[in-house]
Order: sequence, then C-alpha cells, then structure tokens
Amino acid sequence: EFTPVEDSAKLTPTTGDEMKAPVEGGGLEDYKRKKTTYVFEYEVRKTKGREAKIPSVNGVVADEYSVQLIPEDATCPGFLIDRSAVSVEDTWSAADGAKWKFTFNVLDAATTGVTDDVAWGTQTKKTSAE
Repeated sequence: EFTPVEDSAKLTPTTGDEMKAPVEGGGLEDYKRKKTTYVFEYEVRKTKGREAKIPSVNGVVADEYSVQLIPEDATCPGFLIDRSAVSVEDTWSAADGAKWKFTFNVLDAATTGVTDDVAWGTQTKKTSAE
C-alpha cells in the first residue's frame, strides 16, 4: 500500500440534474432531481522501484475496482465504494516530482446489492467487494 500525496485525496459529489414540470404562470407542478454522482481521486508519488498498484495502458484501466477509506481514528466515519471505473494519469510538478493520479468514477452499486454508491460508516477492517 502507498500513502497518498498530502492533501491529494478527495471525494467530489456532483449534484444530479433537475427535472421540473412547470405550469402556466411560473409555478411548478412537480420537481425531481436525479441522483448525485461521485468521483474519488488521489495521487501517489512515483519512486525508484515503485510500480502502480492498478495496471493501465495509456491511462485506461480494464477492470472495475472497489475503494475503502479507513480513517486513522476508528471513531470517525469512512466509506466504501463498491464499484468504480478507474483511470490513471502520469503527472509531474516541480514541488512533488512524478506522480500517478488515480481517479475512481463511482458506478451504480445497486447491481451488487449495496444501497448507496458511497456507503458511509465505521470502516475498521478491509472489506472486499468481490
């Protein structure tokens, strides 16, 4: 396991599109919002002898992956992403040198029997989504 570059790990929600049923005069007869989608990303430094944990070809990853965030403090909530499509990018900066940027686009977990695409709760041990 590799420790992510400081402050690089983040879970970003995107609010779902609005669906409105307007009526004459400017009111709404009905309103619904599509579900929120998520992207989890982090960076890992490339160092001598270190290989990327997720194989890719030109950034494309063939398989789906699950992701579990386990906080250092077991009393804090973490999360489990049961299904995600992953991409890997090679990056570089003068401050940090060469890095891999891993991006996990969260997929619909309903097909695996999990209710939430990002399941929050106590994460005290590694869980396999297989």
